[in-house]
Amino acid sequence: MTDEADKVDKVDEPAVATVIVDDDALPVSTGNDAELREAVGAKPAPTRAASDHDPVHDDDHPDAPVHKRSRAVFAAGFVLIGALLIGALVLLGHLNADRYEIVCAPDEIRAETGRAFPPWGMRERTGPEWKAIAIPPDAECTAADAQTETGLTTMFLGLLVERADKALLARDATQAEVAAVQLQQALLLTRSDARRDERKTIERMLGDVEYWRAAGKLAAARALLLDAAKQFEAANTAVPRHVKDAFARATYARQVADDLQAGSDSSHAGSGAAVAEHPGAPLGVALPVEPRAPSPGAGSNLAMPLSDAGVPPSGVLL
Repeated sequence: MTDEADKVDKVDEPAVATVIVDDDALPVSTGNDAELREAVGAKPAPTRAASDHDPVHDDDHPDAPVHKRSRAVFAAGFVLIGALLIGALVLLGHLNADRYEIVCAPDEIRAETGRAFPPWGMRERTGPEWKAIAIPPDAECTAADAQTETGLTTMFLGLLVERADKALLARDATQAEVAAVQLQQALLLTRSDARRDERKTIERMLGDVEYWRAAGKLAAARALLLDAAKQFEAANTAVPRHVKDAFARATYARQVADDLQAGSDSSHAGSGAAVAEHPGAPLGVALPVEPRAPSPGAGSNLAMPLSDAGVPPSGVLL
């Protein structure tokens, strides 16, 4: 019985196969997953392309390639240098824009200010109030710098008034027109309330301009009277057939021209006496010319004698 039970137990035990492995027949592992798969006959693992957000290939990842990190540092440095350069240009432009100068040229005086953008330097101010002041070649001029735009306005305004004053002192109608242009330009620089007193001075000088304009018209009228007197004299020399007062009219025209000249001279030479006779007139205002008293036996200076009675004033017989 014991022998039969042992046989039954031996039949029920599973058979264990013993495999002897030859170490020399196994492939040497190199740590490469692809080689291991090839050795065992498995399919190769699918490859995955590196995406833009792969932390291994991200420039911000500490394990990123060295050349990519170098390019990032270079770009950052380039941007920083560019920002500093632009800031320096803006600062220099701001400082240069605060420069104000009076520049003397051979034939004009200009007001200039600094440029805020390259190329730096100075540029002439624009606008009718900043028009260059024309000067003769021998005029004095001194270049100057101003700290502010208000200072530049004060300096340029003073030069305008000074040139206009010199033109008015020439006592000439042509120069008065030059002064009028400069004074009108000066008015554009005195629009603010702070320059009200300067504006009043300019307006008084414009009164001088009107005076010399009127004096110029009187001078032109006197020239016309003298020219008419010459024509009357030429007519009298030819002994006209129908008129007989050519000589009288020539004499009258010359007399009126002399009166205009005498009135013009007395307005300058006797201005003190004229003001004393008219205490209510302000200084610098032209006074009317007093008519001269007729000389004894000469009749009125303004009455034009007629040589022939019955001759019409036109001098034409009908």
